Amino acid sequence: EKELKAIDIYTGRLLWKRKTPSAIVRMVTFPDAVYVASGLKCDVLAPATGEVVKSLPLQIETAAEANPGVVAVRATDDLLLIAIGFDLPESHHSHSAMDHGLWDAKILVGLDRKTGGQRWTRRAEHRFNLHSILIGDGLVFASDSISPAIVDKAKRRGESRDAYESKTVAVDGRTGQVRWQKTYSYKYRAMTGRGPLAIRPYDDWQAYNERHGILLTGKSGEVRAIDVKTGEVKWHSTSAGVQPLILSDYDFINQSGH
Repeated sequence: EKELKAIDIYTGRLLWKRKTPSAIVRMVTFPDAVYVASGLKCDVLAPATGEVVKSLPLQIETAAEANPGVVAVRATDDLLLIAIGFDLPESHHSHSAMDHGLWDAKILVGLDRKTGGQRWTRRAEHRFNLHSILIGDGLVFASDSISPAIVDKAKRRGESRDAYESKTVAVDGRTGQVRWQKTYSYKYRAMTGRGPLAIRPYDDWQAYNERHGILLTGKSGEVRAIDVKTGEVKWHSTSAGVQPLILSDYDFINQSGH
């Protein structure tokens, strides 16, 4: 059995624990609530006790056999964002599921964090990589692209292309309406077959710099800095974008240590 535990940060004392159906559970914490999501439900827990205050059903259009499940949760003071994937492996350990769909979201659901009411949904043309899903300046950002598993399979069949496109979308957090979107082409790179941690550095990712209002978006080592207000590209590098990043107000360190 899997458990979610809360521990006193000063003493290490166990405050409470709750059983979870599997390791494929996603969560985010706030001073006033802990959000724990799986399947098509998000439980709101009291931080001090772990008791379920309420459960928020996630309303999406899907066939009964699609087996939907939560792959990511993001939140701000007023927005709760939940990313849902389909046909996730029935695993009791998330590591074995990473390169079988756990990093791919098909639908984003935006909820009012204060009331729990559902505001909007947005479906990907292909899939949203969960490392590209984030919130900043009242906007939700995500990159829509073909999964590396599909691309590499096409390569083995002799059907691949030299480059593939990723579409970055900026969505209004309150309405779900697209503010702007940009499409970029990235050269083909084999990613699968070496485990999920070999995929992550070169798949789609995004990061937000609040001080400058800049969205960093990248793939396959490339990175672009985009003004979140206008969608304008401020600069572009073909080698600085190997993620994950350590991001500060004025600079960032990539996975290569640069």
